[in-house]
Amino acid sequence: MKKFFIFASIFFLASADDEYATNFIADMKWNSKFVKYGLAGGNVDELRALVQFTLDKFKNVFGTLITWEEDTDLNHLAKYDRYVLFSLAKHGCGTAFPGNYGPSMIVLARQPCSVDIGMAQILKVLGFTTVHKRADRDHHIRILWDNIPPTLVPYYEKFAPLMNTTKIEFKTYDLCSVLHPPAYTYYAYDVNKPIFEPIDISKMECVNGTKNDRKVSNNDIAQFKAMYS
Repeated sequence: MKKFFIFASIFFLASADDEYATNFIADMKWNSKFVKYGLAGGNVDELRALVQFTLDKFKNVFGTLITWEEDTDLNHLAKYDRYVLFSLAKHGCGTAFPGNYGPSMIVLARQPCSVDIGMAQILKVLGFTTVHKRADRDHHIRILWDNIPPTLVPYYEKFAPLMNTTKIEFKTYDLCSVLHPPAYTYYAYDVNKPIFEPIDISKMECVNGTKNDRKVSNNDIAQFKAMYS
């Protein structure tokens, strides 16, 4: 009985110290859970309505761990160490330009672009990046380099500064994450072939479709809360 207890204790301690790869950049985490933001250019009323809709949806899905407050004076806003600027996309379904000092930019798009894509841009500004950058991704997907043009190669390479963590929420490599790119893209050499495929091909359904088809997953929510609770 004593031998079993010792073995179980060692196993528990080893398990407790397990580290998992993440798609989170430690230097990009906001020290404050209070985010000031402003609106940059375009139809301000239309942009404000879209921003409010997206933030309301984000709070409804991810919770209220982050407080967002608009500052209509951009000169005053620029005095903060970190802040977010929202703008309207002229084409495509939006993007994000994160920074750990000064402004981060979130470009939102109108319908038919999904609100989930807007929430993905918020996650990027809060420190997350695409899941396929994780250090363990080669255990879960196979990159098909022959179908990727040279200009896109850096996007599909791993990202060294990503943190490891003992937080169990990151144990799963989530192919269904809103932050995982789809397997097909019109940038590929052959648009009818994927640019990567899951090692477990039965999970291909998660990465079919377009970027606009991506939805927030339960893992996205759990990982966000793990970083900001």
